[in-house]
Amino acid sequence: MSKLKIVSDYVFAHQVAGKMQKHHQELLLQILGVFAHESEKKALVNTSILMAYCNDVLVNPDFPEPAIARIAHKALDLLLNGGGQV
Repeated sequence: MSKLKIVSDYVFAHQVAGKMQKHHQELLLQILGVFAHESEKKALVNTSILMAYCNDVLVNPDFPEPAIARIAHKALDLLLNGGGQV
């Protein structure tokens, strides 16, 4: 299964993300998919870290912008600081 398929399935099955507006879902997909071109192990580790973070911060499908911003910030932090070590 491809990394992008895993991310897509996660977003649409997530209890909160699945209820968000389409443009919010697409933005979240882009953020989570940022690691799709990394080596297999590193991409899976970083994607897993971001998905776990999503579970913590995505709580309201009606007002997801602050959570999406925090998720984007976490993705940027993983990119700049090496992310999960493999």
